[in-house]
Amino acid sequence: MIMGLLTALAGAHLVHPNPSACAVSASQRIIASARETVSAMDLMQLRDIGSLSDDSAPFAVSPDGVRVAVAVREAVAEANSYCTRILVIDLRSRTSHEVTAIEGGVILERGDLAGKLADFGSGVMRALIPQWSPDGKSLAYLEKRDGIDQVMIVPADGSEKRRQLTNSEVDVLQFQWGNDASQLEYVARSEASREKVALEAEGRRGFHYDDRWVPMWKFQPFTPVTQKHRFSVNATTGAVHEVPFREIDLDTAQRAFGPGKSETVIRLQDPEFVNSLKEIQSRSATAEALCRSDACATAEKVWMRPEDRRILFLRKAGWSDSLTQIVRWDPVSGRSRVVVATEDNIGGCRAARDQLLCAIDGTLQPRRLESIDYDTGRRSVLLDPNPEWVKKQKGKVRNLRWRNSLGLECFAKLILPKANRASDRKLPLIIVGYQNRGFARGGSGDFFPILPFVGEGYAVLYYQLPYPIGFKDPMKDWSEAGRRGLDNWADYQSFQSAIEIILSKLDDEGVIDRDRVGITGFSAGTARAMFTLSQGRNYRAASFIGCCGGPISRDLFMGPLMAASYREMGYPSLRDDLSKQPNDYDLAPNVGRVETPILVQSGDREFLAGLQSFDAFRQNGKTFDLYVYPDEFHIFWQPIHRLAAYARNLAWFDQNLLGKQNEWAHEFLTGNDSVDQH
Repeated sequence: MIMGLLTALAGAHLVHPNPSACAVSASQRIIASARETVSAMDLMQLRDIGSLSDDSAPFAVSPDGVRVAVAVREAVAEANSYCTRILVIDLRSRTSHEVTAIEGGVILERGDLAGKLADFGSGVMRALIPQWSPDGKSLAYLEKRDGIDQVMIVPADGSEKRRQLTNSEVDVLQFQWGNDASQLEYVARSEASREKVALEAEGRRGFHYDDRWVPMWKFQPFTPVTQKHRFSVNATTGAVHEVPFREIDLDTAQRAFGPGKSETVIRLQDPEFVNSLKEIQSRSATAEALCRSDACATAEKVWMRPEDRRILFLRKAGWSDSLTQIVRWDPVSGRSRVVVATEDNIGGCRAARDQLLCAIDGTLQPRRLESIDYDTGRRSVLLDPNPEWVKKQKGKVRNLRWRNSLGLECFAKLILPKANRASDRKLPLIIVGYQNRGFARGGSGDFFPILPFVGEGYAVLYYQLPYPIGFKDPMKDWSEAGRRGLDNWADYQSFQSAIEIILSKLDDEGVIDRDRVGITGFSAGTARAMFTLSQGRNYRAASFIGCCGGPISRDLFMGPLMAASYREMGYPSLRDDLSKQPNDYDLAPNVGRVETPILVQSGDREFLAGLQSFDAFRQNGKTFDLYVYPDEFHIFWQPIHRLAAYARNLAWFDQNLLGKQNEWAHEFLTGNDSVDQH
């Protein structure tokens, strides 16, 4: 493990212009916490590697294969910002040094909605992944400067301050080094600024309401997608000229490059079907090999050793795919064998000279950078951004495996308080999902503080959604899977059955108190929990992030383009609603069945969808508390808002399941407590 990491992190620079943003290191705050159990602030202060949606590994290996560059991000609730530091680790000595601290805030992932609307985002932070120059002397990365994403360069030894290389008028979308360290190439949409000017001009005459609108997101049209352009920039002078366009050719999870011109790709056996079995193809200048074994048929990510053509790939296995395996395949001999099998989440790996490097987190362990021996699979910790975490009492985990009424394999982790006296054996339970691989932080989206719940005396059922009904048969597009899952609400009934069966089992065992069960939901989890409540299956309390999903919310507030895509997936339309067709999944039409008090916390880009249900519940004298967070998306990116969501969920379930007031949450939410006292 890297020694002296805390020392390296202590000399932090600021990400936010507020000078208090990094005045107190997260390590000092966590170590100073008097609580043995995990608190909401403990979760907030954890240092992170990568993001919620890592496709590639959230770090980079030097050209000589003996150093690693990684960005460590730390949320600072007091300043509502982040401190991000780039570290370089020497794989031989296992020592590290800080290269630079990033200013300018985080960059949020953005994409094109349906290929037509530009700059559509969900609030997911983009992982900062430094890129090594071909000579191994410099690192380049993206940083927001004066509101625009620019390419920055810094010496890898930290001997000089970073400098801004590009001066693009619009965001740099991607970049990569050229054949040597003298130049880089980047991609940007240079016409984007012109489209914004045109939109402002249109607004002076009045916007036409058409497919460009997503009213929940903003009260004006989105700009159209414009053409990408590729530019070359001199790494010394900054001189820029446009070059013929081609996509930036970076490693992805399904593609890896080895020595010489060797290449390995994961591809579909039958490209006509998006859920076809996979195959792995390996090519070099002199040979070609193809793997269609059972293991290769479920491959998800692939890597190549730098020294030879031996290949490692990742796949899911076991009951309900609850295991992650790393398999070694030799394309010359055709033999393969499992080198790693774990319930931990492997977020991304890169091949170094003597070892595979992976970002890995477990149910009770935040993400660390680990090395894996190519031959034995032996794991060792290379970088632990949160070494003080070991001092915290996290509870105990019990793996649950069962089948629902459709015969589908189901998997959940029951997280229990470590000290559970016999007299308190029947525990209140909170249900959190909807994907349970990896660290039990806040569930999908990171809103529901699982380990602080456990510290308060709750059991937490941390579930994985059952396998989608639509995936069982070949399908030509992902919408087809959605339509199958919505047919008679099959996916929703599958979820409902899975939860009811495991609750009955835990109740029969005397583990939980069925009269004190709360349910949570985010995104797909909210939709399924709403369906359950709409069927008259009530809980002591419910808490959702974003709500709700009826035809009025979708057809009116999501705009014509998104509404059409939902109708294509098989959701009822406003026309169906007006014709009084059954509406079994939304809260407002079924308010008479729902006796569960509901808390909804939503970003300002999504809260409109919940107003129909809000008003229906209020008019019927039922509890529906709605809180709206400014400048937020589907996922909250601001630290203070995530902490507030944690606090409000703690207060909500303590009030409804335990009949008590959570003192810290109450003080924090009423503005009478500083953020660092819990």
